Amino acid sequence: MIKITKTGWIYIVLTIVVGFAAVNTANNLIYILASALLSYMLVSGIFGRGNIHALSIQVEFPEEIYARTPTPITVRLTNPRRFLPAMLIRVVTTGRTVLFPYVAAASSSDAVIQVTFPHRGRCPIDPIRLASPFPFNFFTRFRTLDQPGELVIFPKPRNWAEVHARVEMNRRGGEQSVDRLGDAGDILAIRSYLPGDPLKHIHWKSTAKTGRIQTKEFAAVDEPDLVIAFDQVPVPDLEQRISCVTFRLLQLARGPRAFGLLIGGRLYPPRRSTAHKRALLRVLATHDQG
Repeated sequence: MIKITKTGWIYIVLTIVVGFAAVNTANNLIYILASALLSYMLVSGIFGRGNIHALSIQVEFPEEIYARTPTPITVRLTNPRRFLPAMLIRVVTTGRTVLFPYVAAASSSDAVIQVTFPHRGRCPIDPIRLASPFPFNFFTRFRTLDQPGELVIFPKPRNWAEVHARVEMNRRGGEQSVDRLGDAGDILAIRSYLPGDPLKHIHWKSTAKTGRIQTKEFAAVDEPDLVIAFDQVPVPDLEQRISCVTFRLLQLARGPRAFGLLIGGRLYPPRRSTAHKRALLRVLATHDQG
């Protein structure tokens, strides 16, 4: 696809005027000038077409994209040609334009753009558009590259410190001791005191025997799993409720507890992994969207 620029229209009109003048006057110098103008236009077409030929674009999205949050996206332009560089390449993707002034032959160049997606849910990936006015800005040539697939935009997190304590359900009663260090379970060992150890953990009997300060090591208390009951969150607005639950899931994902979600009558059992967190975020992102 080709679009004639303003400069190109001026050049075309000038060439036509000179051509008519050459025919009407039969002046050899004007003929030579008209030929030079036409040759210049031909060179522009040949180099312009070759400039965007064979180029490829790769757009890399992060694993987690949140609505109404600036997201860095990497755009990589690859020039596989052995000799011809690529110059003045504009790439249009996700509604943003990035310019690659120069990409050498057999190389690639990266650019990072900030994109903000306004809504949660599924978002088709638009075709990528390449454009270049090279070499003389008479014509802008375009190429469209399809990038099949879609993104899932996670909800924007919203702090819900005032409500989260009322909407979590314990999945296990009581507490279990596990063999990792803590300060509330069974005693695992007696060791030498280290700076920063709580004074209340000093083992005075061992200290008296050894003549050196000894402290107790405890097994950590395994906290109960949590399931967030989505329908019980006391936030009437659906979008705000989804944002609140998203915030809490991200909080839980940074902690030691397994977490799950009860939404729409379906229970997603507690687990603790990055894949589980993203699966729940996808559920929230597409909730009530048909």
